[in-house]
Amino acid sequence: MKNLAIMVLIIVLASILFQPFFEMVEIFAEKAQIDSAVESAAKSARLSGFKLTDIRNLEKKFNFDMDSEDENFISVFCEVFAATLKLEYEDLKDNDDNKVYFKSKNERYNDFVVEFQYDKENPDKCHIIVTTNYKFKRNYLKLFVGDNSFELVRERTMFARMEN
Repeated sequence: MKNLAIMVLIIVLASILFQPFFEMVEIFAEKAQIDSAVESAAKSARLSGFKLTDIRNLEKKFNFDMDSEDENFISVFCEVFAATLKLEYEDLKDNDDNKVYFKSKNERYNDFVVEFQYDKENPDKCHIIVTTNYKFKRNYLKLFVGDNSFELVRERTMFARMEN
């Protein structure tokens, strides 16, 4: 009976001690999922976000024009990013600050903000910044870090190059 009580005590203490480590593993897994979503959305947007005339020429530039009839870089990125992580986003036509806001459909993530930084005179490079607050799964680590102080920020710079 004494050995059984000691084993139960060890299991309880071990679960309390290892709980933050399991949360850290989940944080790294979530970072990997977000990185994968950003990478696949950026590749899709790079391939379909070019103007057709630019593909034939040596000078390639991303199409950031939201009013054009062709597919543009930002709309393709948002569609693929939202589909990958099961998110929804607002209409992009009235967006002047180069930021897109995403909400989770299944409450798995907090809200995402994706910012596109590019130069209108030289649009062959685009810097993408994806920011979200981490949604804690366990309360034990939340006590140490704080409620909304743990931000996941992923950055990616895209260049207008097509590889053979």
